[in-house]
Amino acid sequence: MTKFIQAAAAAVLLLTGLVYAQIPGGGSDSDGLPNAPSHTYGAIAPAPVSSTRRANSFVSPAEAPYLPLSSREKFDHFIHYTYSPYTVLNAAYNATYAQMMGDPSGYGGGMEGWGKRMGSAMAGTEARSFFGWFLFPTLLHQDPRYFPMYRGSVFKRSLHAVSRIVITRNDDGESTFNTSGLLGIAFTESLQNAWLPENRRGMGITMSRMAGSMQGYATAYLLKEFTPDIWRFVERHAPKKLLRLQDKVPARLSNSFISDQP
Repeated sequence: MTKFIQAAAAAVLLLTGLVYAQIPGGGSDSDGLPNAPSHTYGAIAPAPVSSTRRANSFVSPAEAPYLPLSSREKFDHFIHYTYSPYTVLNAAYNATYAQMMGDPSGYGGGMEGWGKRMGSAMAGTEARSFFGWFLFPTLLHQDPRYFPMYRGSVFKRSLHAVSRIVITRNDDGESTFNTSGLLGIAFTESLQNAWLPENRRGMGITMSRMAGSMQGYATAYLLKEFTPDIWRFVERHAPKKLLRLQDKVPARLSNSFISDQP
């Protein structure tokens, strides 16, 4: 029975991982990663259908006007994320991985342990979305999106991506200290002390989770920054059959894989 549960967990982890890898910011969104610019900012062309056009459709901020998010748009994104199937897949992936690693040990094993991990993952994800995408960005009039460069040297683009942890834009489009993002991380990780096992609470552990979350942001920003380059590499080296299959994916669905607009 134990081997069956382990095999089932591995299968679920593989399935959700494959799907979640296609999600914007995939693999890290459970850490509260803000979404990349929407199509209104000009992150991608309106409807790139073919794989060839898809890789060349990204434009830099200098090529598109800044369009701020209204308070309603920030709230709508939070609500959309709340019931998005990506949110459930995200939580299932993290809960299954944590179950296989036995982390945290206080949740135990079996379906009961997995259920606790699933609930914890969902609660953390929703809290991150609420604090990081709506509450603090609205109160402080800041933009929670990541704005890529897409142009320049690898070093310059990497430095830009990592620096967005502490730098963002206000609703006027001007660069400012990312107070809303850092507060979102702090409040989310502190709130998790309400449901995490006792051995995973405390000031030191909370600070460690905050550092891990910031590292997760940096990783996701780097991935988003170099997404066009990844697409171009895939198009040049992927089998033709795979590219033909990719072109059959509906435009709206395929755009959602490379854009963070829900």
